[in-house]
Amino acid sequence: MFYIAYSSPSQVTGLSAKLQVTERIQLIKDMLLIEAGKLNVPINMRSSVVRTLLTSIQYGNIGQLKSIIQCACAKTFLNYTVTKGEYLNITLDCLPG
Repeated sequence: MFYIAYSSPSQVTGLSAKLQVTERIQLIKDMLLIEAGKLNVPINMRSSVVRTLLTSIQYGNIGQLKSIIQCACAKTFLNYTVTKGEYLNITLDCLPG
């Protein structure tokens, strides 16, 4: 299970069509679902992280998006094992670079 706190695709700038934003959000959700299944832990991603991912990844570079999400989940999982929280909370600090 995962949660994305994100209200509207129209809040994202730098992308030409809502459909592109909607597709990207769905792709992020799908990737988070895969990572949540691997780690067996619910994932929460802040809306600021979603906006950053949507605006910083070049169109069509799915491999880069997947790598960023995997790295963020791994970094967050380390914190999760120490704090024993209820879920992984991915924030901007968890993003690589």
